[in-house]
Amino acid sequence: MLKTGDFFGANGRIMRLRTRFLAGLEQIGARHPGWISGRLAGSDDRVYTVCRDEPTVKRFLTTLFDLGVVAFIAGSSPYRTRFLMP
Repeated sequence: MLKTGDFFGANGRIMRLRTRFLAGLEQIGARHPGWISGRLAGSDDRVYTVCRDEPTVKRFLTTLFDLGVVAFIAGSSPYRTRFLMP
């Protein structure tokens, strides 16, 4: 399936999902200044500061998981969110 589908390349499905995911993070950051920091557009970084305190980040990660997004807590003071993005 991966070999025959439109998954790879600059316009492949994986890149389109990545672009959409990063655009969504940017929109959230624009609506809620201070919620998200870190490199976003065109970023190869996959760690962002989302919220900052441990209980809030854990609630955020639980919500993401329930929505099908794989993410992990990283660091401390501030706590960061690491995403497994395409």
